[in-house]
Amino acid sequence: MTGMLAWLRAELARLSASPYLRAGVLLAVCALSLYLAVQDVALTEIGEALAQADLRYIGLALASVSLNNLAKAARWKLLLGPTGKHVPMSTLLASHLAGQTLNLFYPARLGDLSRAYIVGGMGLGRVFVLGSVVMEKLVDMLAYAALFIFLLLLIPLPNWIGDSAYGLAVITLGLWGFLLAASRKRLGLISALDWAARWMPVTLREQVIRRMRSGLESLAVLQGSRDLTRLAGWSALIWATAVLNNYLVIEALHLHLPLTASLLIAIALQVGISIPVPGRIGVFEYICVQSLALFDIEAAVGLSYGILLHGLTMFPLVAVGLGCLWLLGLARRRGEGMSAEEG
Repeated sequence: MTGMLAWLRAELARLSASPYLRAGVLLAVCALSLYLAVQDVALTEIGEALAQADLRYIGLALASVSLNNLAKAARWKLLLGPTGKHVPMSTLLASHLAGQTLNLFYPARLGDLSRAYIVGGMGLGRVFVLGSVVMEKLVDMLAYAALFIFLLLLIPLPNWIGDSAYGLAVITLGLWGFLLAASRKRLGLISALDWAARWMPVTLREQVIRRMRSGLESLAVLQGSRDLTRLAGWSALIWATAVLNNYLVIEALHLHLPLTASLLIAIALQVGISIPVPGRIGVFEYICVQSLALFDIEAAVGLSYGILLHGLTMFPLVAVGLGCLWLLGLARRRGEGMSAEEG
């Protein structure tokens, strides 16, 4: 019996480590979400709703999506501080778009790691750049928590949104309390780490301290009131355009819902798209259907909305992001070639 249990545990560990099993699970989630979204919906109804979409609002939505990504690149440059001043805005935007594209199709936020690898290799240090990317995500978490609290004051939220958002809000506030303290006590933290790592070999300890110091430098933006104001401004623009995207697509389909609907969709999508489904296909549309159902919108119209919003936010990103991946790869190969020639 003991041998059977040991064999079973070994097989389960082997299966859980299999990339094929993970891919199968993700595809199953995608298929289930699509099924839930399209059940009892006639495809002709979706076609009719999309055919009547107002192209003027679709054009404005594309402009809003573009502004959203530009604002994210500008905020990232701010987070890089004086260290990243020499990095062109075009490079940061291309790295951001390429990373977002990779995040759509690969788990574990591979796109964010790729951003740190590419930009960090330009003399900034990959640990420092990765710290700025983490800071970017924490700023978005704080904005999300504030948006959730604001929406909670306006309308009652369903449990499937509220339960997740409550937990995220508490975690976010706790993290920000720690970060604000850490930004003011960076030298003390490094000294404490140096003392704790005194048993390590000198070379290893120096590497750990150097990387810790580099990572903590990304917190410097939290110390200046001017930088904090600019950070808040860029973040407000990012989230305003995210909500505006939702609103413009609502108007494009002639739904004329209150602004709370756009806010709710923004909150719900942030909860749901954390599920690592390739392209977020199915999950994205199902969330839109469920969110709009709270405003008495039929499933066919809700699904049409989800398809249109998803298409406007994903397809242009993928098209441009793939081009950015190619250009960044080409630039890297040229840089390596020049280094080899100089050597």
